[in-house]
Amino acid sequence: MAVDALTTSGINSLVESYTKSQTTSRVDPLTTKKTKYSNLSSAYTTISSKLSSLKSSLADLKETGESSAFNTKTATASDSTYVTATSDETASVSSYQIRVNQLAKEDTVVSSTLSSTDTSSITTGVHTLKIQSGDYTSNVTVDMGTSTLTNAEAMAKIQSAINSDKAVVQSSSVSGTYTGASGSFTIDLNTDGSTSNGKTTVTYNSGDSYSDIIDSIATQLKDVTGLTAEKVTNSDGTYKLQLTATDSSKYITVDQSTDTGNLLNSSNLNINVDKEMGASGLSNVSVFSPSTGTSKLTLTAAKTGYDNKLVITSDNAFDSIGLTSDILTNRYKNTDDGATTNDTKAGFTLGTQYKDASGTVKGTAETSTSNNLNAKIEFNGMNLQRNSNSIDDLATGVTFSLNSTMSSDDTTTTISVKTDTASVKSEISGFIDKFNDVYTYIKESSASADGVNGVLHSDSIASSVLNMLSSVGYSKISGISAGNISQLSAIGISFSSDTGLTISDSTTLEDAIKDKPDQVAALFNSTNGIATTLTESLKMYLGSAGTIAQTKSSYDDSVTTLSDKIDSVNTSIDKSAEILRNKYQALQTQLATLLSNESSLLGTDSSSTISSLFS
Repeated sequence: MAVDALTTSGINSLVESYTKSQTTSRVDPLTTKKTKYSNLSSAYTTISSKLSSLKSSLADLKETGESSAFNTKTATASDSTYVTATSDETASVSSYQIRVNQLAKEDTVVSSTLSSTDTSSITTGVHTLKIQSGDYTSNVTVDMGTSTLTNAEAMAKIQSAINSDKAVVQSSSVSGTYTGASGSFTIDLNTDGSTSNGKTTVTYNSGDSYSDIIDSIATQLKDVTGLTAEKVTNSDGTYKLQLTATDSSKYITVDQSTDTGNLLNSSNLNINVDKEMGASGLSNVSVFSPSTGTSKLTLTAAKTGYDNKLVITSDNAFDSIGLTSDILTNRYKNTDDGATTNDTKAGFTLGTQYKDASGTVKGTAETSTSNNLNAKIEFNGMNLQRNSNSIDDLATGVTFSLNSTMSSDDTTTTISVKTDTASVKSEISGFIDKFNDVYTYIKESSASADGVNGVLHSDSIASSVLNMLSSVGYSKISGISAGNISQLSAIGISFSSDTGLTISDSTTLEDAIKDKPDQVAALFNSTNGIATTLTESLKMYLGSAGTIAQTKSSYDDSVTTLSDKIDSVNTSIDKSAEILRNKYQALQTQLATLLSNESSLLGTDSSSTISSLFS
């Protein structure tokens, strides 16, 4: 060993050379294995993700019946000016002829046009109104105060009361102890008989005080969204149960027939209401000035159609603005001649009978078939009426939207319901994209280039997945009737072993979807269909117990084990290197001592003689 090797830099070089040699022979092979397993684990994560996406794309394609992706329909109108339509999967391929003769409208009643500043004839105090529309009823109170009002002020009071009104149900005043039978009853909040979600059953006990029973009911109802229940304490020490629908579109039904005891009967709380709704949910009131210094009130129904017409009864609150019980009961129109609207006259803007200037009744009374509120259409040659301009009960799965009335020389609109070719093609295209995503990834990761193997080269599971996917591209579906579509190539989809699936003939695909929708569906969703069998095949690969997850877990365990081993070997190499360094440093110290002694005995010029002994 040369003396120069025992310099500090020389020792560092010797130790580094040793460490490098040990790392190359002992650590690098382990690192190579770790990298391989880590890359495989990452590749399996990617395959799992891509296969999961492929499985998701198959979900709609494998469904049958009404939920099938191949059952999607589209409705188109020959002229969308007058009517349009939408359809769902329950619709049948068909066509319909429609003429729109009248659009559905909201019932509207207007007051007389009055001087805004003139004194109103309405009396002070609280007034009651009852408004009905369709199946719903609202009872409204209007507080006119204690001072005389002008016409404008009186109209404003009515407007405020109706537009802010919510459904409120109050019991009779009660006190003392309830002596009837224990029981329960149901409160229905806006379920319209179609669901039980808005129904809540409350219980009560015989022998409890009315005060405690009402408190208990309020507590039982405190979590019902859209409903407030509270105990009202009167000045005379009696109590009332008050139920309020906080949403104006909600109604309240409390049916005595649901009461298993006696609490709701007339001798106790005395509650029995059917679809009590706030007036603001049934109608809207506006007050405006037709001309300077005048005021007019308009009350408009919230829903269109004759069945939702306004039925109004009141005390003299409405009399004061020209809407007498005669006008409200007979629904007189605000006209003198049946054609021209009298802007100052009270009445219904869409009425069909009226009183002329002399007070003689003319025109015809409204009926369910003779009215100006319903939509009136000619549908496949039949004259029909509906309450709404959106009609969904004429043909299963089809909703017709009326946009405008037609004149006699307008061409009848044709609504055609067909298979939604674009939607089905999009579903198939989505499947192809997901298929190719995983197919090309495995294909490219399994290939060799310039002598370098891909991460999945010769991997048995990747090869298995690739073979499974390849069979989809070229195999025929068993169980398909002879002569029917049984493979992808028959609908314009080709398969390449290099790139996967391709829509090679878009026209063929679209024609097959349009002309043979059932056969295209069977290709995917029959018992042995592509989507059905492929979904089933993917189960063995996916999920926590699937082949991919278990194999990936094994690779991850190997990576962890190798990481621990690499750390252990590196620690061993570091310790050995430290021992080697200490040995060299000890030799360095001995050499320094010898050189020092040589200098003392022979003089500095003789040091080279001693140094040569370490060459």
